[in-house]
Amino acid sequence: METDFANAKVGEKVWDILEGWGIIKDIFADGLRVQFDNHTRLYFRNGRGDIQDKNPRLFKEEATEVKIIPPPRPKRKVMKTVEVWGLFTANGKLICSSEDKYKLAFHNISGFDRTVKLTGEYEVEE
Repeated sequence: METDFANAKVGEKVWDILEGWGIIKDIFADGLRVQFDNHTRLYFRNGRGDIQDKNPRLFKEEATEVKIIPPPRPKRKVMKTVEVWGLFTANGKLICSSEDKYKLAFHNISGFDRTVKLTGEYEVEE
């Protein structure tokens, strides 16, 4: 879909993703005015309706497919304490935890398994 209106002409039909079909009524050095059914709107030559718009909304043909890709959800860091089962050596070094897929293989070794509380910073979705 073309959004460059450098060669636009008065009277051309254009498509706004929110307003639908309109007709170019005036062309200025840095923009154009489009007439819709009940009102007019101003656009920049790049198809954006506002200087802060990230994407154009005015096109030279009807938008048949509009893909909206949302940004990733924000994550915040929180302090959290979790209790996990762990297998430790005699000097306290962690061999595996309840998060490991081999938990059951080590579970029956006597003297080394216990639960511990781990506190740390975790990322969670808002």
